[in-house]
Order: sequence, then structure tokens, then C-alpha cells
Amino acid sequence: MTIPRNRRILQNLLTHWWFRYDQAAGQTVYDAVARNTAVLNGTSSVSSGELVCDGGSSSRMTTTSSTGNNLYAISFWVYTPNAYSGDETTANRGAVLAKFGSVYPFVFFGASSSGLTGETLALHTASGQVSYIKASISIGWHHVVFNYNGSQHDIYLDGALPTQYTQGGGAALFADTSLEWGGRSNNNQYYIGKLANIRYYFNAPLTLPEIQALNKAGRF
Repeated sequence: MTIPRNRRILQNLLTHWWFRYDQAAGQTVYDAVARNTAVLNGTSSVSSGELVCDGGSSSRMTTTSSTGNNLYAISFWVYTPNAYSGDETTANRGAVLAKFGSVYPFVFFGASSSGLTGETLALHTASGQVSYIKASISIGWHHVVFNYNGSQHDIYLDGALPTQYTQGGGAALFADTSLEWGGRSNNNQYYIGKLANIRYYFNAPLTLPEIQALNKAGRF
């Protein structure tokens, strides 16, 4: 794996799930920074450096870590088995990331449950507060980054910034909480696809050159 040698982002790296070893459901996943752990639930598994999500009941990875504070970035790679060009059927969408045991926030890939039209990646931070990308997304791997500077979310897809969203007052954040990857147990919405190279950064959002370096480095 090629890791961008930027001192600032290395110092701010809180957690890095590299998925180096194959693992089965029920096993503990240790991150490369050795600060946090996660557990594979349901029928989820790790194979060839990837978190495999089959959409089954409770199939997800739950973490006990947090992003540390309200200035953070979450970077990950996601494999989409469907090509998205707008709102999809329920069967073709799923929660990639969610706050454990809570209604908000959560991230849908493929479509959201908001009734909006044309969204392919949506971040729901509270009721009526949605930031989303309208784009055609091909089958395959894509790099996603969520930046948060204390008031504004920036959503990057494959090294570019398609959308920005100003956080509304009182909305829930991903900071300082346990997270679910590959499913949203609160509403039984589970993703079918794969995830890889999950990183949490804290103290400051990532800059565009840093995000582009992570995108260029790839998922392994």
C-alpha cells in the first residue's frame, strides 16, 4: 500500500482499517493505528483486503472508535455492484455508514429515503437535512471522503468535490460515536457491496491535495 507521506495527515490519522487479514463474522478487526477495534456482525466478512457486505440481516462492521472531535474527515473506498444514475429501488440501495443505534446520521449509496430525485450518494444528518451528489456512478470501486469543519460538510467523490452542505443547528454528527459500516441496524437497511481502506482523521478536515493523494494511492 502506498500511503501519502504528508506529516499533517499522518499525525491526524486516528484510525485506519486496512483489512490485512481474512476474517469471519464474529471476529474482532484491529486497525493499523492500533487505537480502535471493530467487530464483524451477521454474515459480514473480510476477504482479500475488503470488507464484504452481502446485505444480510445485521451484516455490518461495528466500531467502538470515534473521530475525536467535531473537526474531522472520513475516507473510504466503496464497491458498487450497480450502476447508479438517479433514485434506485430499495433493493439497489443501502446504508454504507451509520451512527450506531441512532436514527441520524447515516449515508446511503445508490439513493436515499428522502424523496429527492437523482441522488446517488446522500448524507442525512437530521430530519430534512440532506446533502447529496447527483451523478451517474459506474459499477466498480469509488473513493469517498466526508469532510467536516464544524459547520460545513464537503462530500468528495473520486478526488473531486461535487457538493457542499452547511450543517443545520442541532443535527447529529459522526464525531464521538460508535459507527456501523455496511448497514444501518436502526432501520434494517444493509448494503450489498464492499468497503476498503477506511480512515478517520481528526483535528482538521483534509485539504483537496491530501484527498487527491489518497485517491491516487488507491484502495490497497
